[in-house]
Amino acid sequence: MSLRINKRWILVVLVVAGQLALLIPASFWLADRLSHAAAETARSGLAASNTRQVILVTALIEDIIDRDFEEDSEEYDQLQKLILRMGRPYGATLVLVRSETREIVASPDELEAVPDLVPIASRRMPTLGLTLLALPNERDVQFLSTQFNEYVRWVIIALLLVVVSGSTLLTALIVHRYENRLARINVDLAEQVESRSRDLLKSRSAVIFGLAMLAESRDGETGLHLDRIRNYVRLLGDDLVKTHPEVDAEFVDTIEETSALHDIGKVGVPDHVLLSPDQLTDEERVIIRKHPLIGLDTMMAVKRRWGDDPFLVTACEICFAHHERWDGTGYPFGLKGDTIPLAARIVALADVYDALTSRRVYKEAMPHEHAKQYIVRESGGHFDPAIVDAFISCEEAFREVLESTES
Repeated sequence: MSLRINKRWILVVLVVAGQLALLIPASFWLADRLSHAAAETARSGLAASNTRQVILVTALIEDIIDRDFEEDSEEYDQLQKLILRMGRPYGATLVLVRSETREIVASPDELEAVPDLVPIASRRMPTLGLTLLALPNERDVQFLSTQFNEYVRWVIIALLLVVVSGSTLLTALIVHRYENRLARINVDLAEQVESRSRDLLKSRSAVIFGLAMLAESRDGETGLHLDRIRNYVRLLGDDLVKTHPEVDAEFVDTIEETSALHDIGKVGVPDHVLLSPDQLTDEERVIIRKHPLIGLDTMMAVKRRWGDDPFLVTACEICFAHHERWDGTGYPFGLKGDTIPLAARIVALADVYDALTSRRVYKEAMPHEHAKQYIVRESGGHFDPAIVDAFISCEEAFREVLESTES
């Protein structure tokens, strides 16, 4: 889950970074274009406004002075006051000059000469020989442009935030939606795989039980023997889980399933030996003791076709080593102690207990107590002492399994 979430946010960050990489340069370009447009718009607006102001002021001048006026006259004072009061419209400065000489007659500033500026607007008064100039005031234009640019900048930032936030949220929602869809697909696939695995396990169990039944039917046994062995192995395994770290639930499941194959090698033993009601001769005993190797060869052939698998490995161990003894006097290899696979040591005790407590053509069934005494006596001889301890811990459960399957 953690990985999926990390990838989601990496994707969102990449999308946002890509958007910013495109939007930020575009925003600077747009702000620059708008700044120039704002300046031109401000100039155009101020030009129109100042033209009207020039027309108004010239009309007033023509009303208050005559053609010939003296600088010290009352009319001249009125003219100066008019220019001082109305000579500073926004974005311009009004300067009254003589038309022929460009000599300044009146201005709101103490100018000695007309600045070398292109007038925003001008109007001649031919009857008076005067011209009213509206000279541009760039500070006012820049101030208007700056205000407009500031407004535009905040609008662009707000739009960027809206676009990036909206796209981020949308991207996150889309990714989340597809993650949920992928999660559902993964769950469905996992359920399908689990279902197929269960079906395969059922099929495998059926095949194993069929093969084991084939081997057991050779010497007159029934499926009850295999069921008891599986139950005994399960009891021993569950008890060993408490004290042996190498024994876990999966291991117990595996040996329970494969324990049914312990005597599959009997299919290769001749009937006159396998079904003999009498004590076996030395030659017959040699033949019967080959069945672990026959079982091993059989399972190895399956393993070669199937490949390495814990199930088949355990089956091989049980087939060849379930007649080995802890003290090294067993067969077919005379293995001793821990060299005997653990799965085989567990099945060995379960198999002997079932053989002792089951009726055969050549013997009667032994009571549970007598079988228990034999197993305890063989601790460290026939059986692994740890397995014997596990048997003692769950002997009542052994007795219940035995009694429930007695016919």
